[in-house]
Amino acid sequence: MCIRDRLYEEIRRLNVGLESLGRKIRAIRGAAQPRLRIGCIHAYSGAVVSDAISRFRARYPDTPLYLQIRDSNTLRDMVVSGELDLAVVADESELEGLRGHRLASLQAVAVFPAAHGLARLERVDFPHLADLDVIALNAEDGSRKRLDSLLRQAGLSLRVAIETPYSSTVCQLALAGHGVGIANPATAVGMEAAGLCYRPLTAPVHFECHMILHGSRPLSEAGKFWATCLRGALAPLADRFGV
Repeated sequence: MCIRDRLYEEIRRLNVGLESLGRKIRAIRGAAQPRLRIGCIHAYSGAVVSDAISRFRARYPDTPLYLQIRDSNTLRDMVVSGELDLAVVADESELEGLRGHRLASLQAVAVFPAAHGLARLERVDFPHLADLDVIALNAEDGSRKRLDSLLRQAGLSLRVAIETPYSSTVCQLALAGHGVGIANPATAVGMEAAGLCYRPLTAPVHFECHMILHGSRPLSEAGKFWATCLRGALAPLADRFGV
């Protein structure tokens, strides 16, 4: 074997050894770092969570993620019981016994098919919705309460044809032509490619996004980094729709 071939073989063996060492290091790290148990409400479970996962796995590729998509109150109960390490919730969740951090506050948007007449507007005001069927979130939703309060103050009302608990359903029904929806922009932007159009409401109706964790349990380094990933994933939305 010539010198060049021997050198190539030594380099190959060295690379194999380094790859094996890397696998062992990742295995040790994975054994030392248990899975991260996270939760999220439906509104942020699409592009936001996907982006956050990509960021997280770039640093923690061998840490398993246990992801639950539920409503705010269910997620709160899961954090309190220890089933989840942390979760993203809306503002209607009771935070007693928990640590809460606001991640974003986003302006509500009106959603409709791209061919709808409202698409010519830059913003949508209540009078634009007066004679239209409206698809709204359930009455107990925090953003819906803010909407109803503003309507009462203005002496106005909307023709709410459909109520549903999730912005994703609002957007899907609006896209299908069942009315004009009032939704979280985090959901609406993810459906733009499907033909959904959205415009910010003029009225100060907004959606809160909070991260919650148990008040007395320390958060792992992976958990802290997950929170950083969430903030990074939410940043483009906060820049466009933040209030």
